[in-house]
Amino acid sequence: SYLAGFEQQTLLPGADTSLKDQVADSSESVLSTTTSDTSKYVSEKITVELDPTWSQAMYRIAKQQQVTINTLMQSVWGLILQQYNNNEDVVFGSVVSGRPTAIPGVEHMIGLFINTIPVRIQSERNATFVDIMRKTQEQALASGVYDSFPLYEIQALTEQKQHLINHIMVFENYPVEEQVEQLGEVRPSAFDITNVEVVEQTNYDLDLIVMPDETFRIMFRYNANVYDRSTIERMQGHVLHVIEQ
Repeated sequence: SYLAGFEQQTLLPGADTSLKDQVADSSESVLSTTTSDTSKYVSEKITVELDPTWSQAMYRIAKQQQVTINTLMQSVWGLILQQYNNNEDVVFGSVVSGRPTAIPGVEHMIGLFINTIPVRIQSERNATFVDIMRKTQEQALASGVYDSFPLYEIQALTEQKQHLINHIMVFENYPVEEQVEQLGEVRPSAFDITNVEVVEQTNYDLDLIVMPDETFRIMFRYNANVYDRSTIERMQGHVLHVIEQ
């Protein structure tokens, strides 16, 4: 029922479109279906740190409206996708822990349980940002019991049957990479850990990663065989613009 009536694809501005320079104007919808050389994933990333005053304002707004920071960011990205697609109904992927609280002792079980689920941002023409956030939060709470439901089965129940999502948002509230880097700093030891590098790759050509630490960071991790850096920088600019607004 969550995806009922959703029949289109949510597309992103692609690297190969001749109109890509127009993406900087968020009032225009410039789209391209992206095709990649699946034999090679060239991983690149762009990370931005938000101004501390922005971070504080986001936490304040989320608290006032009784939504999570994850919901706030999903709503921001959903609005941007609506502009890209000239459509007020969009879907993207979100990574969840896949550990339903209903299972006794689930927090002590060895994973991996993470799962990708669809997030649908659908708004009425005159909806405010608060309206969108609240609806997104309500739907997230209602769908939480299905977080462990396999994506391929979800897709099989939709109109499209496949290609429901083409990118994901990851809300990383446990910064693994930083934890590994700091292992050697906790106490003196007989050896040091240096030059740590964590390499991650998903099944998608674009991952939008939100890291809500003391310094709020947003990372675009992408396949350089599909997206060029200038395209990703424009997307990043749109995210910062909407957050500022």
